Amino acid sequence: MNQRGDFPGLQCVSPVDGSIYATRVAADANTIAQSIELSRSAQRQWQKTSLAERARICELAVQYFEQRQDQIAEEIAWQMGRPISFAGGEVKGLAERARHMMAIAEPSLADLTPAKKAGFRRFIRRTPVGTVFTIAPWN
Repeated sequence: MNQRGDFPGLQCVSPVDGSIYATRVAADANTIAQSIELSRSAQRQWQKTSLAERARICELAVQYFEQRQDQIAEEIAWQMGRPISFAGGEVKGLAERARHMMAIAEPSLADLTPAKKAGFRRFIRRTPVGTVFTIAPWN
């Protein structure tokens, strides 16, 4: 609690019944800095991992979500008010998109070779730039 007696963090109020579904303490500057450094370290390790191994790990993650589809659908329903009969489709959509990205990863990330030019070896290499923070919009 802060000086006003408010909860010092985030509350997810369920649109289903107006109850507080989840609470999370807001991170302080030090925790945020540590998280960013950990993500940078993880990205450097991930970059050293072969594309085939990355795909294998991502497939395991997709399977994890699929195995918990009913639980995830219930949580989506409570958090967003999405009817539970549709919420399971969120996992199916995730799986479809993830598997598509895994399938196109190798050709999409391969080096490109522009037209030859005398005296030059030319190519375009797609190299990860690092950690990205995304705030996904939702309405």
